[in-house]
Amino acid sequence: MMMKILVSCLLAMSVYLPLYAKEAENGITIFTEQMAPYNYLNSQKQVIGINVDITKELFKRANIAYSIELAPWKRSYKNALNTKNSAIISTAYTEKRANLFKWVGPISSSKGYLYKLASRRDIQLTQLKDSANYTVAVIRGGVYHRTFLELGLLENKNLLLFSNSNEYIAPFLQGKIDLILGSDIVMPHLLNTHNAQHNEVVEAIKMPDFKGNYIAMHPSFADDEIARLNTLLVQMKRDGSFDKIVTYYKKKPRQRSFFN
Repeated sequence: MMMKILVSCLLAMSVYLPLYAKEAENGITIFTEQMAPYNYLNSQKQVIGINVDITKELFKRANIAYSIELAPWKRSYKNALNTKNSAIISTAYTEKRANLFKWVGPISSSKGYLYKLASRRDIQLTQLKDSANYTVAVIRGGVYHRTFLELGLLENKNLLLFSNSNEYIAPFLQGKIDLILGSDIVMPHLLNTHNAQHNEVVEAIKMPDFKGNYIAMHPSFADDEIARLNTLLVQMKRDGSFDKIVTYYKKKPRQRSFFN
């Protein structure tokens, strides 16, 4: 069964090509991943989502041209590190990443958990290191990938790596994976899009908190530009536009941007 899961992962990786939603011919390139409802590709091949729309509105107010590129997280992260005049969303701020980017935020964030099927009463976690007794699905190169390696999980054995959460929700619901990484915003969206009942899944244990999701800007950006963007983001929160975008996506799965 484990081998079938691994083969499925490899096949998905081989056909997962970058997808683009161009908003401007020149300007900042915004890299992101498929992680609904924060950032995702809709049925019209447009990149939308909570943090996509927050970033769009922010850059509109700042009069900054941009384009958006969606790809697996590991690729997007590498591109953002190596490409001047670029940014990446939604990026968890950590001490290890602090000096790699310049930071605008926080933008929309949520609490992370490991989830299990409600029917799996055999799965019991009192501390995070207990996860080493089970199979755990995470995003390849994501913020928690290293966490589980440090806990002693082994890649392609009990630590299963995926390009995005859409790839692991189906085998998880089928009972082929014990634990998956999610959040109180992402998990309801995953369940809705797979026609699953919310009570089929429960929190197994809370993940360590970070400082939230940010727009991680390439370090070549001037400090005064970063300060200006942070000031405009505070204005968005004060005038209510930030919360309106969040509420729009949290109500139900959307195929249209908040601005359409």
